[in-house]
Amino acid sequence: MPGLMRPHKARQYLQMERRLEKLTAEELEAGLRHFYGGDTVYRHPLMRRVVFTEGAAYLADNAGAHWLLDEIATSQMLKEVAAEEFQTWKLKVDTKKCTGVLTCGDGGKNGRASRTVYTKRLDYTDFPLPEIALWFENDTICLPSER
Repeated sequence: MPGLMRPHKARQYLQMERRLEKLTAEELEAGLRHFYGGDTVYRHPLMRRVVFTEGAAYLADNAGAHWLLDEIATSQMLKEVAAEEFQTWKLKVDTKKCTGVLTCGDGGKNGRASRTVYTKRLDYTDFPLPEIALWFENDTICLPSER
């Protein structure tokens, strides 16, 4: 019963309720265009050293994609991923088949093209966009526009 919850638990409950109502792809893309820079970050609940920006939080909340932030954060435990100071994460989705591929690149060093250091195939995803990019640097997950 939400009325009996402590204030911080009630807030979490309301956020969970809100997340159930995902935005359409068009609404999500329009909302993501408004994020650049910013000082507010949120601590990841599983990987406490990792934080994410307002834009990444907006994406997770409105696309039902907290799992994406979890994937990026927990992948930092992999040696080949953690070795890269700057990481480019790309999720490509086949929205018709509801499948996807998540890749992590090293962002390209010394002017060369980015090299893939990690790939995960997703047998199922309801992520609404055909593609999204996130960056990871200094223990921070962000939209490219927020760097």
